[in-house]
Amino acid sequence: MFIIGIDGSRALAKNKTGIGWYSFYLIKALQEIAKDRNDLKFVLYSNQPLSLLSLKEKETPLNWQIRFLSWPWRFFWTQIRLSLEMMKNPPDVLFVPAHSLPLFCPKFNVLTIHDLGFERFPYLYSRKERASLQFSYRLGAQRAQKIIVPSLFTKKELIDFYNINPDKIVFIPLGYDKNIFCQGDDFLKNDQAVLARYKINFPYFLYVGRINKKKNISLLISAFEKFIKKSSLPFKLILISSDNISLGQNNSFLLKLPYLSHKEIASFYRRSEAFIFPSLYEGFGLPLLEAMACGTPVIASRIPAFLEIGKDAPLYFSPHNQDELIFCLHKIINEPELRKKIISRGFEISDAYSWRKCAQQTLKILEFQNYSSPAKNF
Repeated sequence: MFIIGIDGSRALAKNKTGIGWYSFYLIKALQEIAKDRNDLKFVLYSNQPLSLLSLKEKETPLNWQIRFLSWPWRFFWTQIRLSLEMMKNPPDVLFVPAHSLPLFCPKFNVLTIHDLGFERFPYLYSRKERASLQFSYRLGAQRAQKIIVPSLFTKKELIDFYNINPDKIVFIPLGYDKNIFCQGDDFLKNDQAVLARYKINFPYFLYVGRINKKKNISLLISAFEKFIKKSSLPFKLILISSDNISLGQNNSFLLKLPYLSHKEIASFYRRSEAFIFPSLYEGFGLPLLEAMACGTPVIASRIPAFLEIGKDAPLYFSPHNQDELIFCLHKIINEPELRKKIISRGFEISDAYSWRKCAQQTLKILEFQNYSSPAKNF
C-alpha cells in the first residue's frame, strides 16, 4: 500500500487566509475522489487535537488517518515536530500545501508555492520578514521533488528568481466551492437576511481579503473617496477581512467587517455592485473566481495572474493609477449592457475551475513514485 502523508496544519487555522482555504478544500476533495482507493493510504498530520479539526472524524474515509502531533509552541511545528514524525514513521511521499518543508523529509516530497511577492516587491516587506521568506522558499524549492504552482505566472517567477528546472514545476489551477459561490433566485431571501444582520441597507462595492501593502488597499480607498465625491452617489465600500487592524480612516463611505463565513461572503458578493481586487501582486486570486461564480462584476488590477485567471471577464485598471479605477467604477454603474457582458463572461470562465479537478491533478503527482532526484538549481 502506498502511503501519502499530508501536512494538514494550515487547513485547520481558525481564520484561514488563501493558503489555509487551499489546503482545506484540496484535502476535502482528495478525500472524496480517493475514498475507494484500496491501494492508497492517506495520513493527515495535525497540530490540533481531533476535537478541534475542521475535517470531522465521521467524515473521514476509511483509507484516511488523522495523526495529532502535539507541540507546545506556536512556531516551527512543520520544521521540527513534523520532522520527528518523518524520522519515525515516514510516508512514501509527503505533501505540504505551502512552501515550507520539514527539516527531515522522506525521500519523495511535494510542496506548493503560491507566489513570490516578497521577491518581486521586496519594499513591501520588512527586512526580517523578507530574509525569513527567502530562506524558507529557496530551501523548499531546492529540496522538493515536485513543486505545484497555481498559475503559469508563478511558474515563470520560480524560474526567473530561483532558476528552477521547469520540469520540476507542475501547474495546477485552484478551484472554489461551487455549492456556495453560485448565483440563483433561490438565494434572494437568504441574502437579504444576511445583509439585514449586518445592517446593510445601501448599495455598495466590495473587497474581500487581507489588508496589507501588497493588496493595495490605500489606493482603493483613495480612489473610491474621489469617486463618491465626483458622482455624489450613495455607494459605500465594504471591506471584509480577517485582519484586525485600523485603516486610519473616518469616512462615512467605508465599512470594514470581520471575516465572515463563506456562505455570508457569497451573499455579499451577489448583492454588491461589483467586486474590486486592486492587488499589486498575486499568484492566483481565489476571490476573483468566487465573485465571478456569484454573478458579480469584477474590477481587477491589470497584473499577470489576474489576466491569466480572469482572462477578458473583468474590467482592468493599472494598480498604480487611481483615475483608471475611478473610470471603471463609473462604467460599471452607467453601462448596463457592459455589466451584463462582464457577468456572463465571468460565469463562463469560473465554471472551468473546481476543487475536484485540482485534487485529481494533485493526486496524479502524489502517487507518481518514480520521482527524479532533486535537481541542483542553486
